[in-house]
Amino acid sequence: MSLLAKGISFGQITANPDSSLDLSQIEGIDSDLIIRPFHQAGVVVSIRQFTNNAMNHHHGMQAEERFDLDPVKGKDYDQDGVEQELTIGDITATTLFQASLGVPGRVLPENTDERAIVLRGEEAFHQIECTSCHIPELRLENRFYSEPNPYNPSDNFSDLDQAYSYDTTTQGEGPYLDREGEGAVVRAYTDFKRHNLCDELDRSESIRYYCNEQLAQDRPDQDGKSGEEFFITRKLWDVGSSAPYGHRGDLTTITDAILNHGGEAREARDVFVNLPLDDQEAVVKFLKTLQVLPPVSPLGETVLKTAGTRDWQIISISGVILLPVTLIVLALWYRRLDKSDIPPDEGADKN
Repeated sequence: MSLLAKGISFGQITANPDSSLDLSQIEGIDSDLIIRPFHQAGVVVSIRQFTNNAMNHHHGMQAEERFDLDPVKGKDYDQDGVEQELTIGDITATTLFQASLGVPGRVLPENTDERAIVLRGEEAFHQIECTSCHIPELRLENRFYSEPNPYNPSDNFSDLDQAYSYDTTTQGEGPYLDREGEGAVVRAYTDFKRHNLCDELDRSESIRYYCNEQLAQDRPDQDGKSGEEFFITRKLWDVGSSAPYGHRGDLTTITDAILNHGGEAREARDVFVNLPLDDQEAVVKFLKTLQVLPPVSPLGETVLKTAGTRDWQIISISGVILLPVTLIVLALWYRRLDKSDIPPDEGADKN
């Protein structure tokens, strides 16, 4: 059975005569078939899981859903004298804040000659098949973002009866996703799959710049190669604003990042290298137009795409304060959440 989602192939599953399943031909995701779009390794399923991880790893703050409410870990797990360092409401509000940040877009030069170069670079980006992995557009059937995620691991809050949703095409910081029917268009330039960017060791002029990871970080082996060689396709929708590049952040230019593509991307990389220098520069100039755009200002301004022109302009809007106010109320509501409504093992690590 072929595994296809939004036109993207994730390999296939074969059912054997003895009722067992052959999962060895799954590509780019785990055998549970759940797409994990966060971290370079593609191992985190939701913004909430990412937030809980980051608060603990980088800030030394333990969320109650992962620690205090776990009867094994108990309250004040880090023994610093503070319980409930981050409530369920705190993590929910922080997660929704991140989810509702403005969507990246494009900033095109005003000069018509420069704009023509950018559009030529976009065309070349397609022609050399960079878009086979950096897919420009994916469509959502549902335009609403809902928190919490039903696929959250067991040590993350996931009570769907207390879920909060908002419309990603009209609410949040702005700019917003473009609405299409009842869904939305996501122009992220990714396929959300893990790929191997490492040439074989015995290949002439082998490129293995991205192949120095020492830990698989839960990435499964694939195609007979170890998990640490696989990385999720980088979302390019903000690449013009997000230097430095590479999973270590040690590449200073977009050109460096392209030239160090090996493995599955080696063929497209070599086609890029063989382009005339002007066309290479045009590709880079196109990528530099993909940027983080100005958010909604206190005066009620946002940046929205002008249909049909691939351009951006400032237009006035109103009624943009609803979501921030809602998030504050939501956080207060969660703080008052009756803990008796939560099973004793809510958030417990069952692994």
